[in-house]
Amino acid sequence: MNGYLRRLVPMRRLLLLLAMLMASGLAPSTQAQPSPSLDALFSAYVDADGFVDYEALHADYDDALAPHVEALAGARPDTLGVDAQRAFWLNAYNVLTLALIARHYPVNSVWEIQQEGSEALGPFERPVGVVAGDTLSLDAIQYTRIRPLFRDDPRYHMALVCAAVSCPPLRQEAYTGSELHAELEAQARRFIQNPMQNVLLRPQEIARLSSIFEWYRDEFGGSDAKIQQFIAAYIGDEAAAERLRAEAYVVTYRSYDWTLNAQRLN
Repeated sequence: MNGYLRRLVPMRRLLLLLAMLMASGLAPSTQAQPSPSLDALFSAYVDADGFVDYEALHADYDDALAPHVEALAGARPDTLGVDAQRAFWLNAYNVLTLALIARHYPVNSVWEIQQEGSEALGPFERPVGVVAGDTLSLDAIQYTRIRPLFRDDPRYHMALVCAAVSCPPLRQEAYTGSELHAELEAQARRFIQNPMQNVLLRPQEIARLSSIFEWYRDEFGGSDAKIQQFIAAYIGDEAAAERLRAEAYVVTYRSYDWTLNAQRLN
């Protein structure tokens, strides 16, 4: 029995068998929902705080992750409904990010991964996999596939996990077309309410926010005032939300911690 099977509880063993059946072509590549095996992948290697067991994922790559990467090549997301397409591309980004790290592990940061050759490309510019017949980088997936599907909805930034401590946490389940709105709402609350990412200092009324809001300012309304409006909807504190809606906070942005979002022993 290989390392991947040894790590799974009985139910996860069943899900892995389903994954093998799906990889063998017994399930359609145009399905609107992710396979149970993709949920099994995330639940087996991602903890409740969104950190990843990259050491195990590296060791189990061929059995646990490679089938998902290979399945992306022949996928047909264009045949799906809009929300199912959105979910597909969010999952593809996160799976390929996991694969990038797992193939190069051990690393302390995604930025340690640089493509060799005359054109030295960083981790987000280098090709990471074939999706729906196209060889794509993570930047290409984000800017040419995901962003056009999420016009006027910046919540997708809370779903993309770039393998860093300051990234949003990775879910233990894949995104689904049928539940996408609720999943993105929950993910936005989880990210915005995490004091490691965003902090409201009271009574000073200073908001120390993730750099994500600064980098993608235009998608969050183009101003600190609009960013406060966005955060107010998810902060989970009505008094703070009222002050945010009144644009009362002075907004500052935190330095981004690119340390790998890896599980660490206590």
